[in-house]
Amino acid sequence: MLSKLVSPSWWKLNVRNRNLPKFWWRYLTTRGFPDDISSVEDLVRFCRRHKVMGFNLEAIRAYIFWQLHRQYECSSFVETGTLYGNTAAYTDKVFKTPVFTTELNTTHYVVSKANLAWARGVRQYKASSPDFLEQVCYSNRIGNNPMFYLDAHWNEFMPLPDELSIIADRCEKAIVLIDDFMVPWDNRFLYDEYPDIRIDTEIISNWLQPKRSDISVYMPNYDPGSDPSGKGIGFAAILMGQDKELPLDTFPFDLLTQSHDLKAITEQSPR
Repeated sequence: MLSKLVSPSWWKLNVRNRNLPKFWWRYLTTRGFPDDISSVEDLVRFCRRHKVMGFNLEAIRAYIFWQLHRQYECSSFVETGTLYGNTAAYTDKVFKTPVFTTELNTTHYVVSKANLAWARGVRQYKASSPDFLEQVCYSNRIGNNPMFYLDAHWNEFMPLPDELSIIADRCEKAIVLIDDFMVPWDNRFLYDEYPDIRIDTEIISNWLQPKRSDISVYMPNYDPGSDPSGKGIGFAAILMGQDKELPLDTFPFDLLTQSHDLKAITEQSPR
């Protein structure tokens, strides 16, 4: 414990995320994206003045997710992996639909519970992500077109296969966002890899495609170094059961590209 107390990174993490007044101030002063953003440069300038609270502090991905949520009129935002509550607070303030979130770690759950005390639109659970999804994946709870943000895969247990199976079985329509995803054609984006599994297109091919033929997959198509956060974490955005494909020709600033042949991409990806 002493080594943690003298570590600058430990203090930075805990002062930022376990400081209630600071967390609440960031929540209360969070601003949504204006409608008149006309370029990536304009977006970056806006987010340098008004920092994004959620989604690993990444402005460009937050803007993409907000646009998807708005364009497909999502009925809720469902998050696996609350951690300290930053993304839940941000989506409650900016996305303006009910937020459902779960956290298994007791410390993170208690801290996030205090952090989110003012976020009246957030419903918190303490459960594993598959158990949580089994509880909430009903249209009378999360609506007919929820947006899922799957980010609970940092413990020894890898829940993504179970999460995707439950969503595929329970939801007729959804937008599914997978965090820490390998972008096979751009190694500048960070991703997670575990001894038995890597978060990449094989997960979708193995666990979602056998259950659903009505999906389309999109990944980031921008320079991750342009984000004000200095990060560049990969993700996949999956449209499931939607009435229309994503109009890439009109989606802002060419920020997404579609992955057509997941099997071919998986076979070509280095292991």
